[in-house]
Amino acid sequence: MAQVHAVDFAAELAAFDECTTVDKQKIFFELYAIALIDESFPKAEKILVTQAKERFNISDDKFAADAALKNFVDAYKNLRAVVTD
Repeated sequence: MAQVHAVDFAAELAAFDECTTVDKQKIFFELYAIALIDESFPKAEKILVTQAKERFNISDDKFAADAALKNFVDAYKNLRAVVTD
């Protein structure tokens, strides 16, 4: 069995502080899509997404871009289907 260790998510997000705003937005939506791909969004994931949203200064308007996010999550689901077959 693989060993699991705790990760300081806020500290890990700090590694992206020097990235451009556009890159931070891309990273955020990648993380968010990964959180949503299994169609489960437990409290722990919500906390992590909120931390990333705040750290990367993602506006509420960008966060509410449901259509774009749905397309992104669908792309991940299609990729998962290819990989798991």
